[in-house]
Amino acid sequence: MRADCALEEIARADLVAVCSSDDVERVELTARQKALIRQLALRVNRVAGICTGAYVLADLGLLDGRACTIHWEYADLFREMFPRTDLVDNLIQADGRFLTCAGGTAAIDLMVGFIAEVHGSTVAGDVADIALHHDMRSGEERQHTVMRDDLEMVPKKLRVCIELMTEHVSEPLSLQEIANRLGASPRQLQRDFHKYLNCTPLDYYSKIRIDIARQLVCRTSMRIIDIGVACGFSSGSHFSKRYRAAHGLSPAQDRELRSRKLER
Repeated sequence: MRADCALEEIARADLVAVCSSDDVERVELTARQKALIRQLALRVNRVAGICTGAYVLADLGLLDGRACTIHWEYADLFREMFPRTDLVDNLIQADGRFLTCAGGTAAIDLMVGFIAEVHGSTVAGDVADIALHHDMRSGEERQHTVMRDDLEMVPKKLRVCIELMTEHVSEPLSLQEIANRLGASPRQLQRDFHKYLNCTPLDYYSKIRIDIARQLVCRTSMRIIDIGVACGFSSGSHFSKRYRAAHGLSPAQDRELRSRKLER
């Protein structure tokens, strides 16, 4: 694959799609590249972030205050890194001139939808047929993950509780605060967590925070101590202890191990 022209040569375009890699958090754009993308975003009709392309757009501040989406695997990391964005769980999200999608086949849904918007449903249907993509999905459809499948059988109140936990990582809520927001009692939540998830609410909350911390450890260059604070741990030693209990090694060791694997 070879580019037809340089970025600075593009005067106008109907759509510019930004794509990136699995290790997007390690991609370092030069100041010139960042400036070119920002300038290009002002000149084109629509800007799309395909999967981790949304990470690049957010890193440039182009998604501040906007609703956007990204593949569920990067969602927790994205929330921590870009709190000024409004991350949703949709397959596709449009906000003004900006489009983002979860990647995978959602990228086809996005492009066929864009073609329908510009050229009509007949042309879009022909394109979908050529791509053998017959099951067009609405952009509002939510992404499905193993975790969500596991939670399908739990009461709605418990799912809302878990969403609250995920949204309050840096400053964890107490069980009483969560119960008050849900109109439930702490004891009721304790019973539900034991019944449906075989753990305590606090253990589940800690797992959410440790999982997010691991993404930050392995996918960013944030200082370990700052990651602990961002994930609501009161001290570096407490964070390291909980991390080691969950993953069998310290945050620093985990980061070093991942770096070695990437260098191979």
